[in-house]
Formats: sequence, C-alpha cells, structure tokens
Amino acid sequence: MYFDCIIAGFGGQGVMLMGNILAYAAMAEKKKATYMPVYGVEMRGGTANCTVVISDREIGSPIVQRPVSAIVMNRPSMEKFGPRVKKGGLLVINSSLIPEEEVLFKGFECLIIPSRDLALEIGDERLINMVVLGAAVQNSGVVSLKSLKKALYPALDPRYHKMIDMNILAMERGAQFVKDGKYQSNVNDLKAYQYRMSIMEEKKDKETGHAYEDFLADVSNQFARRDEEREFMDSIDRESPQEDIEVNVGERVREVRESQGLSLQDISQRTDIDVSILEEIEDGTIAPPLGIVIKLAKALEMKMGYFISGKEDRSCTIVRGDDRKVVSRYDSKKGEHYGYEYESLAPHKKNRHMEPFLVTLEPADTEEERSAHDGQEFIYVLEGTMEVRLGEDIHILEPGDSIYYDSIVPHLVKCHGSKVTRILAVLYAER
Repeated sequence: MYFDCIIAGFGGQGVMLMGNILAYAAMAEKKKATYMPVYGVEMRGGTANCTVVISDREIGSPIVQRPVSAIVMNRPSMEKFGPRVKKGGLLVINSSLIPEEEVLFKGFECLIIPSRDLALEIGDERLINMVVLGAAVQNSGVVSLKSLKKALYPALDPRYHKMIDMNILAMERGAQFVKDGKYQSNVNDLKAYQYRMSIMEEKKDKETGHAYEDFLADVSNQFARRDEEREFMDSIDRESPQEDIEVNVGERVREVRESQGLSLQDISQRTDIDVSILEEIEDGTIAPPLGIVIKLAKALEMKMGYFISGKEDRSCTIVRGDDRKVVSRYDSKKGEHYGYEYESLAPHKKNRHMEPFLVTLEPADTEEERSAHDGQEFIYVLEGTMEVRLGEDIHILEPGDSIYYDSIVPHLVKCHGSKVTRILAVLYAER
C-alpha cells in the first residue's frame, strides 16, 4: 500500500494541522508515515504546504514531486500543485476560494468541496480545513474516519481539546458530503479512482531506495514527459551494443524484481515507464539510459551503481582515456540528438557512494521545471558554458569553474548558449 498527498494553502488555513492529523491517523493504523511542512516567508497569510507519505513499508524519502493526491485550499496552490498530480490521481479543491469554472484539469479526479457552506452548517467557518480533510479521507480511503478522529488528540495542543467535538462534526460533515455524492467532479471519476487504487495497492513504497535524482536525470527528464518517454527510449541505438558498458542491466532488473515478488505492472506504476518498454529492457532488446536506470533503481530499492557496474567487484577501478563507454546517444533513425550523453567513470566499482560522469550537454530552447531531491552534486566545467539555476539564483559557469550544492535546493542544469558544453559531474547520496 502506498499513498502520498501534498496539502497546500496560505498560513492560517490549518494546512499543517491537516497534514499532521493525517500522519497521526496512519500511525494509529500501524502504517508508516512521514510529514514534511514547508512555510513561506510569513506564516499567517503567507504560503504554506506540507507533504504526507503513507505506506505499509519503510519510506525512503518524504519528498514527492508528482503526488498521487493533493488538497488545495486557495487558487495559487491549485495553480502550483494541480498540474503535478499524477494521472489517475485525486485533486481535492476548496471551492469556497477557488471558482469551479477555473478547475479545468483532465486525467485525474477533481473533488470539489463547498467547504465554507458545510462548515457554517456545523456553526463555525473556521472548521473549513476539517471539512475538507474529512471529504478527502472519505474519497481516498487511505485511513478510516475513526482513525482520523482519534488523531485529533495527539495532533492538537491540550488547550484546544475542548474543540475536538466540533472538529469531529466537521470531519463527519465532509465525509457525508462525499457519501451523498453531491460533490462535483470530472467525467473520468471511475477510471481515475480505479487507477488511483491500483497505485495505492502497491506492495512497496515508490519512494524507497536511494532518494536522489541527479542532475543527469534532470537533463534526461527535461524532455521525458509521459508523452515523450517512448521517443526518448527509441533514441537508443539498438545496433551498437559494443558501445555500452558491458553489463546486462535488464537481466539484473529482472533478477531483483522477481526476488521481490513484483510484476512488470508494479514497476510500471512506480516509474511511469510502459510495460512494453520494461519488457524490452529485461529482454536485453534495448539498453536503458541513465535516467531510466535511476527510476528503476529507486523503484527496486537499489543503488543505481548495482545496475551499471561490471561483473567484477573491485576495491578500486581505473578507466583509461581510450576505454570509456558512451552510455546514451542520439536517435539513429531520426538523426536527432536528445540534449546529452554521458560516460561513466566508475563502471566496475560496486558499493560506491559517489557517481562520477563526464557529461555532454547540447543546446536546448525548451524551459523545464526544476527538481529537488536528497543528496549533493559537484560539477566542474571542462568546455563550453553551463547555466545552473539554483533556488532563486542563476549562475553561469565557464571552463575551469565549479559548483557544489545540496540537491534538495530546487535546481536546473543546462547548456548556456549555442555551443556544446562538457562537464565533470560527481553525485553523492547516503543510503
């Protein structure tokens, strides 16, 4: 079982309390749970959101880029987090502050709750957050309403326990609203609900494993949106296996997957990679690029190095200048380059904590969103000019320049200008 949710609004709406209660409810049911709050510059009136992850297994990271579900309490939160909800997921909307005509999302269920009206029925509009939380839990089924009520005691300061009965009434009113079927939603409700249930019924947590996406994943995944992923996979030259690192990634993926009792469909749900592509990888028909290997390693709770290392288990490894292998290339059928290629500098060293690569960045006009994940990254520019967008800052690095930063800061690494850029990159993450 796996479930995650981003709850967002402005300070004063009780967003953090909602997340805290949800996490306590999961713990009351003996489930694993993480709760991670994020505040804006101001608390009351400023931006605020939190992420809750719930699973029946150990949770590898509390960070979620594309949630299974999201609860948005105001318009800015809907605009920011609505597009991130996974296909088949759930978006719960506070229609008291978000006009229904502005809810135009497709591909997942939108649960529209007139929370203020329902809270006023209880007698206090300050209970809007509890109404929304009750509705969300009733729809998702991630925890029981009974557990949600019990969670009020540890989540609330004892000074406010006198308000618990009112909060329970608000939760029950939100849940009853969903039971009555009076809420408005999009036309794909049943299909979205069934898909979401399949995600939540996974045997292991999608976010387990080493919890970092390196900048190479950023580069490769800048264009690897769902509708472009197959095109990216097709960019691998199937006629030139002699250029790849001499290890059967697909064979190792199959061995680990089968040892964990997982199906190809399980892995597909955790990685957003089509089952047909996974079959070709395991059969050795295609060799996956590093961005795909990262996804597979995270889904299987393994280090990436396990899949791309050679057979030897060496205490040290030497890669000669004329013996490096280019792991990802261009689309030989279309004659198009897809923005990068990389060369592993430690293909035979197992159990390593650092991943060193030589990376070639191609000029690209597209602007993609930044990523944030656990770990650290060090980059040294060899040729060309590189642009690093780190938080609110933009850094331009020339040959001889280097940068070292925590990957948890939202960042984007790209070629700057019209010339090809070559960099040395070293990624680190503790497991």
